[in-house]
Amino acid sequence: MERPALLARVLHWLRQGYPEGVPPKDYSPILALLRSESLTDGEIDQIVSRLIEQNALADADEPISVIDTKVAITHYTEELPSDEDVKRVQERLLAHGWPFDEKSPIT
Repeated sequence: MERPALLARVLHWLRQGYPEGVPPKDYSPILALLRSESLTDGEIDQIVSRLIEQNALADADEPISVIDTKVAITHYTEELPSDEDVKRVQERLLAHGWPFDEKSPIT
């Protein structure tokens, strides 16, 4: 399921359950329910493709950094990336022959 569709479903669910708005005491339990899951393999592939394309368009011969990887994941998910997802993207890029900046190793 695409993230915008998922977000729309979550918002609909919240509005149905809390027509007057979410009480402050319920924020933490709701956020725990909405906790982000790891990226799927398909999502990893899309992010990897985007990073490779950006590198090629920039005619960059430089390694892809952890920062580039985190930014790409954040643009895709609209959430801060987990270390595990960053590592999975980096491993997939390395498998395709794309090196990384040694100053920003896989965490």
